[in-house]
Amino acid sequence: MLQKEFNKAESKITYYKNKENLGMFGNWNRCLELARGKWVCILHSDDRIMPNYIEEMNKVVGDERVKKYSLIGCLEQKENPYIINGGLREKFAHFLIKSRNLISKKNQAKIFDECNLQGPVIQLPPSAILHNKQKCIKLGGYNQDEYPLGDTSFHTRAYYHSKVAIYLKALQYKTTNISEGLTPKTTMYYCYISPTFFYSMHQHLKPKFYAKMLRYKRIKILQTKLINYPILYNHIENLIKKYKLAVRLDWISKFFSLFYLLKDFFKPQNKEI
Repeated sequence: MLQKEFNKAESKITYYKNKENLGMFGNWNRCLELARGKWVCILHSDDRIMPNYIEEMNKVVGDERVKKYSLIGCLEQKENPYIINGGLREKFAHFLIKSRNLISKKNQAKIFDECNLQGPVIQLPPSAILHNKQKCIKLGGYNQDEYPLGDTSFHTRAYYHSKVAIYLKALQYKTTNISEGLTPKTTMYYCYISPTFFYSMHQHLKPKFYAKMLRYKRIKILQTKLINYPILYNHIENLIKKYKLAVRLDWISKFFSLFYLLKDFFKPQNKEI
């Protein structure tokens, strides 16, 4: 039915069905391959865009200054994009970003966040991200083997080998009731895979036990999503027992988080838009 409706000669919509299941991230790569434009927005089943999304983002990509970016995200409606470790660090990061804008010599407010205060792992608001087709393909695209962290891994890779940015306007939101990322199965994947990924990105941090603290905090955050599934919740509780030292020294992690945040803040920044 969809193929018949959308494959008409006058239609601007192309319907395409993969011959086999490529997985979530494999499907995103296929979208990049099939897209005909320079900039590609991949919308998922739980993504919603605001009425002015196309108008706003069309202005963004029409600006010569954004040609250095491989990914451009935008803020989520009623959400704060500067979630790093949560709590004190999150608030302080937001304060530093505002401070940087105030002391800037530019007359107009900053309209992009280039994610320089997020630490070694980069996380763009996951919905309605614009992809520069050629740059993303050159970076190798998403990796299905990294499920369910393929998006975070690719955003991080794009940050270090290209440039990424968050357009500071709320133009999208998620319908969490149908989100694949919030299902118990996916959350369990996160509990085992996510901490390992974050640990590998944080292992250069000093002292070494700080990286283990971050791993513990990541698992605790994920565990809260399983509160309605007692068996799974208790299973993760047993996993957390491996981090007894991290639990006792959790308060120290706030000090190191602020230290590295300030270190990132005061290191030389690229010219911002």
